[in-house]
Amino acid sequence: LADMASYGNALLLDGVDTRDPEGGSAWTFFNHNLIEADQVSATVRLL
Repeated sequence: LADMASYGNALLLDGVDTRDPEGGSAWTFFNHNLIEADQVSATVRLL
């Protein structure tokens, strides 16, 4: 994975990105009991 151009995680709440635009870390801290469902998505690049 050393040749990957970029990587990252998204933290979306109702489709809205809640990360800090400069640092990429969590910007809003909310009660995780509010989450009804979650979704994991991955993209794999084959050489």
